[in-house]
Amino acid sequence: MNLFRTRGIAATASLCVATTAMLSLLGVEPAQAMSPTQPTEAALGFNVFVLGNAALTSNETEGPVALGGNLTIGGNYQVAGNQVGTFTVGTDARPSALVVGGQVNLAGSDAASRLSVLSDGYVKVGDLTGVDVRNIDDNNTMNVDTRIVRDGALYNSTPRVDLTISQPVASVGPASPIDFAAAFTEFRTDSSTLGRCTENVTLTDAANVPLPDTFPAGTQAYITLTDGVTNVLNISAELLNNLAGLTFRNQPNEDRPLLVNVGTTAVMNNFAWTVANQAGLSSAAYPYMLWNFPTALNILMQPNSATLEGTLYAPNATLTDRSPNNIEGQVIVSGLVHGDARNNGGEMHPFPFEGILSCAGPVTPTFFTRASPDVTLGGTVFDTATLDEAASPTGTITFRLYGPDNAECTGMPVFDYTVEVDHGNGEYPSPTFTPTAVGTYRWTAEYSGDANNNELFSPCDAENESVVVNPRATTTLSTQASPTVPVGGTVTDTATLAGGQDPTGTITFRLYGPNDADCTGTTVFSDDVTVDNGNADYTSEAYTPVVAGLYRWTAVYSGDANNLGATSSCNAANETVLITPQGSLSLVTDASDDITIGGTVTDTATLDGGQNPTGIITFRLYGPNDATCTGMPVFTDEVVVVSGTRTYTSDPYEPLAPGTYRWTAGYGGDTNNDPAASPCNAANESVVVNPRGGPSIVTNASDDITLGGTVTDTAALTGGQNPTGTITFELFGPDNETCTGRPVFTDEVDLVPGTTRYTSAAFEPTAPGTYRWVATYSGDANNDEAVSPCNAENESVVVRPAAGPSLVTRASDDVKLGGEVFDRASLTGAQSETGTITFQLYGPGDRRCERRPVFTSTVDVSGDGRYRSESFRPERPGTYQWVATYTGANGETASTECGDRDEQVEVKKKYYGGRPRP
Repeated sequence: MNLFRTRGIAATASLCVATTAMLSLLGVEPAQAMSPTQPTEAALGFNVFVLGNAALTSNETEGPVALGGNLTIGGNYQVAGNQVGTFTVGTDARPSALVVGGQVNLAGSDAASRLSVLSDGYVKVGDLTGVDVRNIDDNNTMNVDTRIVRDGALYNSTPRVDLTISQPVASVGPASPIDFAAAFTEFRTDSSTLGRCTENVTLTDAANVPLPDTFPAGTQAYITLTDGVTNVLNISAELLNNLAGLTFRNQPNEDRPLLVNVGTTAVMNNFAWTVANQAGLSSAAYPYMLWNFPTALNILMQPNSATLEGTLYAPNATLTDRSPNNIEGQVIVSGLVHGDARNNGGEMHPFPFEGILSCAGPVTPTFFTRASPDVTLGGTVFDTATLDEAASPTGTITFRLYGPDNAECTGMPVFDYTVEVDHGNGEYPSPTFTPTAVGTYRWTAEYSGDANNNELFSPCDAENESVVVNPRATTTLSTQASPTVPVGGTVTDTATLAGGQDPTGTITFRLYGPNDADCTGTTVFSDDVTVDNGNADYTSEAYTPVVAGLYRWTAVYSGDANNLGATSSCNAANETVLITPQGSLSLVTDASDDITIGGTVTDTATLDGGQNPTGIITFRLYGPNDATCTGMPVFTDEVVVVSGTRTYTSDPYEPLAPGTYRWTAGYGGDTNNDPAASPCNAANESVVVNPRGGPSIVTNASDDITLGGTVTDTAALTGGQNPTGTITFELFGPDNETCTGRPVFTDEVDLVPGTTRYTSAAFEPTAPGTYRWVATYSGDANNDEAVSPCNAENESVVVRPAAGPSLVTRASDDVKLGGEVFDRASLTGAQSETGTITFQLYGPGDRRCERRPVFTSTVDVSGDGRYRSESFRPERPGTYQWVATYTGANGETASTECGDRDEQVEVKKKYYGGRPRP
């Protein structure tokens, strides 16, 4: 993990074990102290040390050079003009000033180029393919200065490598005396560890005031080093380029070496560097300055760069040096391009790094989190993280919210947000979030850490990190319309709101009519009333109908953050009002009292108003249990209206069956009076006919289950005269909506004196679906039979199927003929610890995957996870289709279907020169 001075540079990490109940430390490894080390020791004293290839054009390296790859020459280049080094192989008479682990690529070099190895240094080449090593000239003069020329070329030909000494040909190669891979393993480890060192150097302005975390281009910075420690400056590539100058108030030396860690993550590890001028330094300081690039992959030194003073340490990067100014120190890189045809690369001067570096790691702050209180659905939640005991913290805190009821915080969070740590230690709240479902939600919080502080994590189910979203209260709305009035009178509606939690909002009253039986027409009147008194009565404004007829009210409560809405719908009880013509009469009715079967019932109608009414009043009785009075009446009676008499009673009728009966009464009108009616379900127009000693049975089925559980039914028998006998429980299903045919389970329970509640035996369904209970009391000599019928309330139970595995797949991208394809599968819900996924690939033209697959790959799986088939190289162009099948060790399966678009891959023909090759 590499952490740098600027904001916005990400550090990757993985979860570690929680260090306390509230936090855990994150990281590939904890940022740790760097023990004293000499990071360039493996360079063996070479001034330039390269893992791979090098292209040397201009103009020189005054010290020895070693590269593990191939050497290409682009011009007249000099090596070891000032220092030959100390690396001597075996019994060689001279140190090796140039080591090439691969080939001297003269075939790819500039035709007139020449590389000169000075100071009588030797050369070592690992692969002499394509070249001749000569110390005999074209006149057969022996022991002349050794040269490397193209295979079969003349001694004076170019391109070539010149030595200033006659080196024995056999000692040149082919063999590399250096293990470059091992050396760069050490470099990369040291570079990464140094990159985690905690910053202890502060850049200031000329007045010694610390620079801000970010500063603009052209900034002049000053630096003061501390004796007795490794001085560490962590800076991003962006800020390093913003420096116009860096002035040293005291120079690095053996007692105060300087380590500059340059973060390149924000520039995708490709850094175009304009080196700033460094002032206040002499050559004595160069061996104690190290510019460390832990993650850089490419570094370009721009032509307008100043001289770089100190060692350039970038073991993962290719350096392209186009600066005409010098590098005063070692160069340790993965690849090197020194100058080119247009740019003089300057000189690289031998100042090997001599410093010993060490540093301490970041601190581990404390990290406390606390979620907001529980809310009602519609409210908002948030989380707060408190950072304490951190060392000048920066970075970010990422909040994630999981739920509802995601106990392990797996899958995608329902909300996440990242906040900047921009005011040091203290509280950092997340933004608010409005949950859309009830349940328990769980927060996690993650502090990214920075150069001075380790990363921290508040895990799933941490203390104080859960918040319960409660359902909104269920309100009830009961309504009562005003009584019948003649045209010209006013009507209102009154709604009673109950059951709410301090309800607010509005109640909207709407009036339909006249004679709009289903309230689908345009409203004749509407009124919004503010709910400002909690649970209470609210009355609409008055309205004056202008046309006679039957009007219907509806009322709708809007609900609010804590309360659900409620509706009194069209044709609700007490929500119709009759508007009579001017001078018309009204009909007020009153049925007789409830009876026991064997008794008689009557209805009474009172005519109110009118002008000496005559005619007929027709009484009709509907039932039992005809709630809408749409069936045939069980009794009809016509009574003649006599002038001067206002109240009339029907003949008595003896019902034959128990239940609820409903009277209607209609006055037919006459010459002087309009008809009037008392409709179905009018007030006081229902009469209950009770059975003889009739008990009632109330039932309640057990809760819904998953396949494999058991269900029961419970019946409560009330009323009756000391009932005896049995209750028979019958279970129908699955999905037998009418409870016809044979039940899947039957249980008969004997009644026990003094007991009113009885439960059936348990039954385990064998198939999913909706099951329906029917419970029947047998009756006895003193009590009628009682039944809880099919589809009675609370008598259905849903048996859910057991969960099964799921397989989601995606094929590789389209390829050209000759490329490779493969398939990927994501397995979830697996119930077996082991199993296999078989990937089958069907060829062009096999749209239904009916032929033999052209390729099959079977991979072992170990529970949920992501899996990949082996690769396959198709031999024909066209559309190929993958099908994947999972088989668990316990026998469960899941598969994809042929023709899934995500499982298709197109193999395209190759094209050559604009025309397809057959």
